[in-house]
Amino acid sequence: MTSDALRRYKAFWHCEETDRPVLHITVPKYASAEGWEAVRSKSLTDEWENAKARLDRVLYQIKHSSYYAEGFATERAFFGSVCLAGMMGCDYKLAPYTVWFGLQEKLIKDWRDFDSVELNKESPLFLTVKNVFETFAENLNGQFRLGMTDLGGNLDILSPLRGTQELLIDLIENPEEVKKAIEITDRYFEEAFDYYYSIFTSHGQKGMSSWMGIWCDERYFPLQCDFAAMISPDSFKEFTVPSLTRACDYLDYSIFHLDGPAMLPHIDHLLSIEALNGIQWVPGDGNPPAWDEKWFNLYHKIQAANKSLVLLDINSAEQIIRLSNELSPNGLFISANLATDEEAMEVVGKLTGK
Repeated sequence: MTSDALRRYKAFWHCEETDRPVLHITVPKYASAEGWEAVRSKSLTDEWENAKARLDRVLYQIKHSSYYAEGFATERAFFGSVCLAGMMGCDYKLAPYTVWFGLQEKLIKDWRDFDSVELNKESPLFLTVKNVFETFAENLNGQFRLGMTDLGGNLDILSPLRGTQELLIDLIENPEEVKKAIEITDRYFEEAFDYYYSIFTSHGQKGMSSWMGIWCDERYFPLQCDFAAMISPDSFKEFTVPSLTRACDYLDYSIFHLDGPAMLPHIDHLLSIEALNGIQWVPGDGNPPAWDEKWFNLYHKIQAANKSLVLLDINSAEQIIRLSNELSPNGLFISANLATDEEAMEVVGKLTGK
C-alpha cells in the first residue's frame, strides 16, 4: 500500500479535510480465470476448516484481481457472522458461503444456565479460526493483509444461545439477567479479539482490516446489533448503547454496521456515542441501493454528526461519481467491485484529475 493510501485511510478515520473519498476499488477476474476449478472448495469441510485450501483460494483470488486507488487485498478467516457464539458453546452448522448458529437445542434454557457458559479456547471452532489465522499470517509475504474474523456483537451473539423469541421476551421479563449476560459476552469478545490480534502482531502486522475492507493502523472492528431491528429505540438505548460504548472505548476505532430500514429508528442513539467513529449503511434486500437518492438525507445526517460514512457494494463508475458529487469527501469510504480495469482507471482519473 502506498504512503498516499495510508495517509488517506488515516484522514478517513478522523474525518479530516480531503480532496476525494477513500476508494477501495477491486476488479475481480478469478471466476473466469484458468485454474479456478482446481482451488475451488470441494466440500464444506474443505471450504471452512482446511486452512491450506483456504489459503490457496485467497492467493488465487489475489493473483487474479486488480486493485485501484486505496484498494488492497485482505483476508479475515471468516467463519460466520457471530462465531463468538460458537466459541461459547453454541451449536453450528456449516453451509455454502456461511455458517449457521443455534439451529438445534438452545444452550441457555434458563438464565441460571449462563453461569456455565464460557469462552472455550480449546473448542474446535476457536482452534479452527486460530489455525486459519496462523496459516494466513505465516504466508503473508506482503501479498495481503489480515482482518479480524466476524466475532459478532452483544445481542446478536446471545440470540442463537438463548433463542430469538426467548431473548425478546427476556428484555421485558428478565432485563437484569440480559444485561449481566451482555457484560460477560463483551468481556469474551475482548478476550477473543486480543488473542487473534496477537497473531497479527506476532507476524509483523501492525494494524488491521475487516470484512469492510478498510485499513486501520490500529485496532478497529465493525460493530453490529442486527437483533436491534426488532426492538424499540428505548430498548436499544438500555441494552445496546452501553455495550457499544464499552466496545468503542476498548477499540482504537470503530464503525457500526447499520443494516436496513428497521435499524433507522436507532440512528440518533448511535450518533450520540462520541467514541463511535462512523456508520456503514446497508439498505437491505428489496430496498433502493446505497447509491439511490432516497438515502442521501441519512448520509448528510451522519456526516453532519462528524461521523465517517462507509458505503459498500457500489458497482459502477457512474455510481461512484454520483456519490462523490453528492457527499462530502471527508470521512467517506466507498468500496466497489468494477467489471473492467478500464472502468476502474476511468473513475480514479475523474476523481483525481489525472
